[in-house]
Amino acid sequence: MVWDNKLNGVEIEIKGDSVSWMLKTSAAGGIVSGSRSPNPHKLQVTANRVKGRVEIDERENEHTKYFIAFDVDSAIERYVAPPAPTAADTAAAKKHPATAAYMTFQAALMKGDKATMTKLIDPEKAKMMDTPEFPQMIKFIQEMQAKNIQVLCVAENGDSATLTVTGSAGKQKGTVTMQRRDGQWILMKESWQHAN
Repeated sequence: MVWDNKLNGVEIEIKGDSVSWMLKTSAAGGIVSGSRSPNPHKLQVTANRVKGRVEIDERENEHTKYFIAFDVDSAIERYVAPPAPTAADTAAAKKHPATAAYMTFQAALMKGDKATMTKLIDPEKAKMMDTPEFPQMIKFIQEMQAKNIQVLCVAENGDSATLTVTGSAGKQKGTVTMQRRDGQWILMKESWQHAN
């Protein structure tokens, strides 16, 4: 997949003595995933590093045959939570053009305005709207999407911006990635979770 430029990403999750993996590809099927427990090659985990080997025997799905084998020798990075947005951050976020683009997208999403959504989203995701399943898919997304969204903070870095958002009366929080292309901010991805 690497040689054919079809590998978009690899995600490996190690918990205890089990290992899970996910390959994101542009080949048919899009995602290849699985898990193994116990991992036959015990990983050495210290406070700052993980070392060892991960091997998955040859498997086959409807699209391809594959096996996974790689050595692991990696530093362990600890997540450091960013500081909570301030009132000044929220006031500035309201005026940011990335916020305006995101909120316009959200309004179009709730109305089912496909034309506006297509202009304000990653072109790869826009292609998914040109399917017979789109009318049903949009109804499901509308039901699941957080309501009364507020942008609390915008962190801009060149032509990308990360929005810290909240919705459904503070019951949900999320992170939104926007990108500026030809002067227009477009939505690349968003992730939501229940607020603690």
